[in-house]
Amino acid sequence: VNIKRTNHFPDQKINDVHVRFVKNLHKKYLKARKETARRVSSWGIEEVDTSKAYYVLAHTSARTPQEAVERIFEGLDLLRGIWCLKLNYDWVETYGLKNPVNQIVFGKLHTLHTSSGKQADDRFWYDPDPVSEKRLIDFRQRFPVIEKYTKRIRRVLAKHKYRDDVELAIKKFVRALDSRDYNASFLKLWSTLEFITGTQKANYDLTIRRAAFCFDDTAYCKLVLEHLRQYRNRFVHTGVGEDDIEPQVYQLQRFVIQVIGFHLTNPFQFE
Repeated sequence: VNIKRTNHFPDQKINDVHVRFVKNLHKKYLKARKETARRVSSWGIEEVDTSKAYYVLAHTSARTPQEAVERIFEGLDLLRGIWCLKLNYDWVETYGLKNPVNQIVFGKLHTLHTSSGKQADDRFWYDPDPVSEKRLIDFRQRFPVIEKYTKRIRRVLAKHKYRDDVELAIKKFVRALDSRDYNASFLKLWSTLEFITGTQKANYDLTIRRAAFCFDDTAYCKLVLEHLRQYRNRFVHTGVGEDDIEPQVYQLQRFVIQVIGFHLTNPFQFE
């Protein structure tokens, strides 16, 4: 994960997944992992420089390797999603090669092991377009705030009346913003907005009204959302995106975060 090793992270447990951030992998995992890294090195996929970034060790129990992988990524994405709700910038202007909007992203290569350290099966997971190792996040100043925020959100989720839906919304949010392709991120983020407004099968006017309701300046937000809707439709129908899509992605992110926040507080006690 793209977090500098200068930070100290306590172990986390989230939805039956135990998460540890370690500077060095135990030797029982290294042999199998190095063999996998050797197999994929010809594809341009190499291990990160672990003298700078953390390994993430996620433990769970499952009946099959596939079930274990799904459970682990569900837990990790929920944790990352909570962090990115707080950490993602409102707006960043970049030049040249873009980075994902998400501040916390996974590394290049992921492997699954049994408790003995052997690889669970022949499969592995990798990012074909990983973030540069130069983009490492230093948490030293912000982690006390993030830790407090994470605990508060998890307490809210533990007692939430429709916890599964809100957790899924957070995971959809973070997965939408993992890509360097901002046009793809925009479409996934709009899909997330439809999910959290409960309007997947409704017309766009209802999506816009429900999202704008969460803001004080409802009329202005409706205008912005209508502009975003028009871009979404144009992209879907023509298949042609825009190079300068960053402002729209960050605008849409703001709406998604606000509506997720509305559901977390659940002021009308929805069930």
